[in-house]
Amino acid sequence: MKSVRLLAVVVLVMGIAAGASAQATRTWVSGVGDDVNPCSRTAPCKTFAGAISKTATNGIINCLDPGGFGAVTITKSITIDGTPFMAGVLHSGVQGVIINIVGGTVILRGLDIEGAQTGTNGVSVLAAANVIIERCAIFGSNAAAPNGNGLNVNTTAPVNVIVRDTTISNNSQMGIRATTSGVIAKLILDNVRLWQNGQNGLDLVNNVQANIVRSSSSQNGASGARLEAASSSLEAYQTSFDANGGFGLNTVGTNQVKIFECQIVHNSSGSISAAAGVVTHGNNAIQDNATATQPGSSATPTAANGQQ
Repeated sequence: MKSVRLLAVVVLVMGIAAGASAQATRTWVSGVGDDVNPCSRTAPCKTFAGAISKTATNGIINCLDPGGFGAVTITKSITIDGTPFMAGVLHSGVQGVIINIVGGTVILRGLDIEGAQTGTNGVSVLAAANVIIERCAIFGSNAAAPNGNGLNVNTTAPVNVIVRDTTISNNSQMGIRATTSGVIAKLILDNVRLWQNGQNGLDLVNNVQANIVRSSSSQNGASGARLEAASSSLEAYQTSFDANGGFGLNTVGTNQVKIFECQIVHNSSGSISAAAGVVTHGNNAIQDNATATQPGSSATPTAANGQQ
């Protein structure tokens, strides 16, 4: 009897060890792969969802060739890297990438996340310590509000989100929508293009501190950037808010937005919704909008020739 119990323990330990070894630090997907494979370079998986269960925490999923690798839910720290290929995430009727981990870091790189006009949100951040999105295209989510966003951040714990070298366009609602429940979300956008989204290019609801540099929010159906609550703030540097269907900057608080070397032009409702909401550093081009509201305060003397 003792030998039987000992044998059972040995088998259990071996099974646990085998399960642990099944998760590799680096895995691979291919357009001609199969999710029954171990996701190795010589036997790649077919989808990101198939590869993620075989990838260790803090591991990397790479692409061997172009392909459509499907929607995925991420529940551990991981990097999904599609470069240098066209790594597609087609998410008809559902969300493209859901990030829901306690702490940890998720990196999405080189992905083409397409909602096919029926997707809900391209990327949905429910929980994480850090999320980095770089060199991605996120477009085509066409669901009704509050979905239909390119990037939707809605957390109950603090989160840092960095988006760089990325285009978010042609979504039915917001290019980026961010809000939290009583905690702070920090959002950094660097070389990001928010183009032709149905509502606001950038929508900051509650408790979001955003910094946008060398970017553009253009031809969106509503405002280039909207701050819905006084608990959110925005600093913008060398960024263009132009040709939007609403305001270039739409604010509700006082001194919510600081602008430096920015361009606010050709917006259908006007340049700024409320003068008190914006502080200028004195070197922005604010011209040719439906109404010519200027910033309510200035950190430096106002220059001439349309420079505000």
